[in-house]
Amino acid sequence: MPMDPEVMILQLDQILDDFAGARAAARFEDLSDLPVQSLQRLAVRQRASIDRCSFPGSSYSAEARALDAQPLHVKVPGLIGIVQALRDDLSSGWLSSAEELVHADLFSEIFEQARELLDKGYEDPAAVVIGTVLESQIKLLAVKYSIDPYDSNGRPKNVDRLRADLVKDGAFNKIVGAQITSWLAIRNAAAHGDFGEYDDQLVRDLLRDVAQFLASYPA
Repeated sequence: MPMDPEVMILQLDQILDDFAGARAAARFEDLSDLPVQSLQRLAVRQRASIDRCSFPGSSYSAEARALDAQPLHVKVPGLIGIVQALRDDLSSGWLSSAEELVHADLFSEIFEQARELLDKGYEDPAAVVIGTVLESQIKLLAVKYSIDPYDSNGRPKNVDRLRADLVKDGAFNKIVGAQITSWLAIRNAAAHGDFGEYDDQLVRDLLRDVAQFLASYPA
């Protein structure tokens, strides 16, 4: 089961307290005078807490990954800034309900599967997996905004019709709606064998963008 936001906040507070203790023991702002083992421990715990408490592909995870190759005296202060931002966002209501946490946890696992497919060179099934998550999120958002899933003839609305209804109801703006259409086009191309319409990098961008969309518009 996913963690409750309060539990995540408590864990992030422990990471912040750890850093504060190390900062008090150091002579230099970047902690570079502390033993390498101490800095490595801080970096590992900070990185793990970010991955545990945020979406794969989120801005938090992306910023953390960007620091992976940095020396420890750069990485540790950089990671603690991300931990603080994540903690503040959680405290402000990010992933605000238990239902949203369940969806977030499930989709996080699916995104990890898509990332593994990409890393193994299977961008086509990865694109289908990511697009399926996006379609599921659109349907969940329609439920959240009490949008009728059926048209005037009693037929189920397709995902593009639901997307348009969500724009109309103010769930997100027209620009985001247009981005969703382009993301779904990649998924449809993969599902129908139009493999020349996209490449590995476009699917990696799709993974990042859809993950950020889910984090910005939880359902």
